[in-house]
Amino acid sequence: MIGKRTLAALLFMMLTAHSAKALTSSDKLLLLIAAIEENKTCPALPFLKALGSNADSIIVRMINEKSIPAWKRVTAVSCLRHYSSKKSKQILSSMISDPSWDDAFRHQAMDTIVDLIGEEAFYMLKKYAVGPNKTERLAAIKAMAKIRTERTGSFFRYLQTRESDPEILSIINQGLR
Repeated sequence: MIGKRTLAALLFMMLTAHSAKALTSSDKLLLLIAAIEENKTCPALPFLKALGSNADSIIVRMINEKSIPAWKRVTAVSCLRHYSSKKSKQILSSMISDPSWDDAFRHQAMDTIVDLIGEEAFYMLKKYAVGPNKTERLAAIKAMAKIRTERTGSFFRYLQTRESDPEILSIINQGLR
């Protein structure tokens, strides 16, 4: 019997052998699911590129497919950091602002959007960093800590004066180092 790792390697070789056009988007979705399941993380960029020019659409389809286990879908959110398309930015922004998404999706979207758009994400996340929900504040501040700018540093110094939760203060202090 062929193991998952061997199967994934064979499928990856098929994709990189320019046969990606012969595969349907459903086939590509299954490959992405298998790669995430095998690696427990977003596959490497060459794998994603091998999925073809609509790879971001396949990722978004996976994220929205409720029959796929949530942890795999949350992992797929992190794959969007490789696609600076309008679609990627819109889905991440929507996840962050729409409370109907589970916290795991929203928090991963916060982290991913910083990787995707950098300092521009500061204004999007700022309101969550001062909101009443502790887990939301923590996720926003962790994501914002990756934005190493004077503006973020100033905001974190402000947060030091108003935040009382020790876990969040620790992240703020790390972000200032």
